[in-house]
Amino acid sequence: MGNYAKKWLSNWMKEQNILEGIVAEVLEIPPESLSAETEDKLDSDDLLRLCAYLHVRPESIPLRY
Repeated sequence: MGNYAKKWLSNWMKEQNILEGIVAEVLEIPPESLSAETEDKLDSDDLLRLCAYLHVRPESIPLRY
């Protein structure tokens, strides 16, 4: 899943007009970890916290994006 989930969530947040910087600050995640433009990995704990915060079911994220 790796970067595909991060890229999908990043694009989903842009479509919903949710600012990555604010989400990163609230969840105390490095902003570059949320950006689709970087190669930084988003670890599984942060991914699940992000999904919970955004009310997105992790299983709804496509395996390939």
